[in-house]
Amino acid sequence: MPSQAPETQTPVAGHSPDAVRMPAAAGRAMMLIIGMVVVLVGWTVASRPVSRAGQGYATSGFQVHLNHADEAELCLLPGVGATTAKRIVEYRDQVGGFTRVEDLVEVKWLGPKKIAKLAPFATLNP
Repeated sequence: MPSQAPETQTPVAGHSPDAVRMPAAAGRAMMLIIGMVVVLVGWTVASRPVSRAGQGYATSGFQVHLNHADEAELCLLPGVGATTAKRIVEYRDQVGGFTRVEDLVEVKWLGPKKIAKLAPFATLNP
């Protein structure tokens, strides 16, 4: 019976002679684990709730009355989220209402660009 030579592992090029290659099965297992982690992370990120503030009725011609809208209705305006809606309501209550859409510039963090984006969807007419 011929004797078999003991299995030797090939040293990795550029490394010390003591460094050895990972067996193929271990490499495949590692790739499988990495793949599963990538899929799970992607699935977790994709399943998070996404804020849809400013994407409601504004696209169908709906207008929000600035002097009567509550925070939820104000969130339907493009670029307006919960914090901005709260600031609009607080400012409106403080001054007694808006006389022009452009008065929104007095609300903290509402600048001309954001006001221009939401103005077509805001009204003061009953």
